Amino acid sequence: MDGFQIRIEFKELLSKLTVRPESILKTAQFAIDYKSFHENLFDCIFEHVHTSNVLERLNLLYVLDRMVSMSNKTKFQGYLDLVSQNLIDIVDNIVPNNSTGLININGLKKVLKKWKVVLKDSSEKFEEIDKKLELMEQNDNNNHNNDNMNENNKIKPDHQHHSLQQKRKHSKVNNVEKMTDDVIMKRIEDDRERHKRIKEEFWLTFRKQPELVFDRDFESDPEFNDCWENFSDLNENDKILLENESLKYKDIMKT
Repeated sequence: MDGFQIRIEFKELLSKLTVRPESILKTAQFAIDYKSFHENLFDCIFEHVHTSNVLERLNLLYVLDRMVSMSNKTKFQGYLDLVSQNLIDIVDNIVPNNSTGLININGLKKVLKKWKVVLKDSSEKFEEIDKKLELMEQNDNNNHNNDNMNENNKIKPDHQHHSLQQKRKHSKVNNVEKMTDDVIMKRIEDDRERHKRIKEEFWLTFRKQPELVFDRDFESDPEFNDCWENFSDLNENDKILLENESLKYKDIMKT
């Protein structure tokens, strides 16, 4: 494929991107497979970020995170350099400086924690980002505290003061990016799917192997004696069966 076709296919993958790990991995793997066009593909991600709402941008961050991880393993510096150079812009787009930006802040922190290990030359940028995120959370806490103080205030505001408060609230709402119910519900489903995938990692359990007992008195064990007496001798049919099972096992190991 030429550069134009690669760009079109990658944009299509981005438009169909979901929270599912398979979708994120497929998109990141495409970028790695065509890493000779890394600047072009990286621009596609930024273009898609600008046209996506804040709730959808977290999935794009996870694509970048997977690309960083795969580039680090394959020693490909192209995407690592681009992420490092545009680190501040990435954070500003994933977590814009408004109320909606706080929605993605926890997911962003987890990704940045991993990037700090890989992108060691960007320590100053990480410090700047940490200060920004800390300030955003602090301002959000202050706003919540002020709201609680106003609600607990025993002095009943007059009509003029009440109207002023309503205007401020209305202005604050207009400054925040408007999100439809469908977008909010989609983010809830995405978070639910993401949390389910995380929990699946803890569902894997290993069966404990039984302890071998060497001092057991088998001669006095009725169950053992019954099996010993009734178990048939090894014959030609048993040998054929064992050979067939061995061939099946070898075929499975080849696949």
